[in-house]
Amino acid sequence: MKDVIVELHDVFCVHRTGQGDAAALQGAELYASSGEVLCVLGPSGAGKSTLLRVICGLQTPSAGTVRVIGRELMVGFVNGLAFAVITGVAAFAWFKTPGLGVVIGLAMLCNLVAAALGGVLIPLALHRLRFDPAVASSALITTVTDVVGFFSFLAIASLWFGLA
Repeated sequence: MKDVIVELHDVFCVHRTGQGDAAALQGAELYASSGEVLCVLGPSGAGKSTLLRVICGLQTPSAGTVRVIGRELMVGFVNGLAFAVITGVAAFAWFKTPGLGVVIGLAMLCNLVAAALGGVLIPLALHRLRFDPAVASSALITTVTDVVGFFSFLAIASLWFGLA
């Protein structure tokens, strides 16, 4: 089995209407792997469009978990870029060393991309190994971000300042 790139676990979507609540998805489960072709079939009102909107991130489910690796990586990259600029400028302003601002910014970018990847892949791996991701993920993700942050800062600083 290829790596799962889209995961829906116990997803519920309830639409509020003038006539009451209508459940479009009730406990939906989906695990789609890279290269898989999926077909969504069902009668009118079965929740096909809702399912696709949830997968694309256009609709937030009422309950459950949706994980999409590409979207998580993009958010990690954008957050990393934003924090890299902020911390890089702050480091430059504080220490008056432009190189240090660049090093801190690049290390921050690496760390937040690693956090996004770890936040997706670690729970998926734990689920595959039949461990409860809700219990075990946080310590592992924290370890990944600590280790990547520390070593990326030291490695980038060594290369940037010619200390290697």
